[in-house]
Amino acid sequence: MIDEEKQKELSQLDGCYALKTDLTSKQINAEEIHARYKGLAEVEKAFRTMKTALLEIRPIYVRKANRTRAHVFIIMLAYMLVHHLRHLWREIELTPEEGIAELASICTIKVDIPGNTAYQTIMDPKPMGRLLLKAADVVLPFSIPNLNIVVDTRKKLVPERKSY
Repeated sequence: MIDEEKQKELSQLDGCYALKTDLTSKQINAEEIHARYKGLAEVEKAFRTMKTALLEIRPIYVRKANRTRAHVFIIMLAYMLVHHLRHLWREIELTPEEGIAELASICTIKVDIPGNTAYQTIMDPKPMGRLLLKAADVVLPFSIPNLNIVVDTRKKLVPERKSY
């Protein structure tokens, strides 16, 4: 048998929740407790972001404690950058992943003048790239020195491209 009166009384709390803390009312008010609880959603979002392909916190194949700490430190630093970019690019309506992919299309051209030092000139970004850089208050230099540094990639390059 259903007690209709009791059910009606209990339904007044539908959608409500209680938060318990060991802080006193002199230390913190109800609004701040609620705000901190809601802030947990940001923490959970951060951990989801760190575990995705963007930051790749997992799997960790390091065995030494100092290397594990270094790996997690770098991931946390990367998360701070992603968080900052999300804030900077919120009005452009691009995710940090989309913005980083757009900026990855910026390239350089090696200029080698016989008898002089070689340098790389930076090509003008596409319009969206310019917008992203402007929002982040970043100004690209005209050129960068050519230091003959080889960058190793995860993706294996075809032999014809290795000679560049």
